[in-house]
Amino acid sequence: MKRKLISLVGATAAILLVARPALAAPETDPAAVAADALVGRPLCFAATVIGSAIFVVTLPVAATSHSVHSTAESLVLTPARATFTRPLGDFDIYTPDSAMARRQPKSAKRDRVVSKVKPAREQRTAAGIGG
Repeated sequence: MKRKLISLVGATAAILLVARPALAAPETDPAAVAADALVGRPLCFAATVIGSAIFVVTLPVAATSHSVHSTAESLVLTPARATFTRPLGDFDIYTPDSAMARRQPKSAKRDRVVSKVKPAREQRTAAGIGG
């Protein structure tokens, strides 16, 4: 019985040491929600429409330079996300950190992986360890 009690106390202590309290999301300011609904969303919608028009005009140049995805991302998709998918009163989409968190095109991911792999290959080749 004493063994079970010690095991139970030890397991409970381990669980309580690892457990973390849940944090509630901060409440949104009603003034920020109202300002976003009355000013922010219409401006973001206008940016989406204007960005779409500019994208159509620049599409031939973007196609020849293989940058259609990045052009569409910056001119159309970012303003569209700001208009239609973010919660009212949430202005975090405009911070630089959130811009880095967005999806990157596959070519950017591939370039990042290649840039990490390439120096290792160059080091092995320079050291004469294969090629």
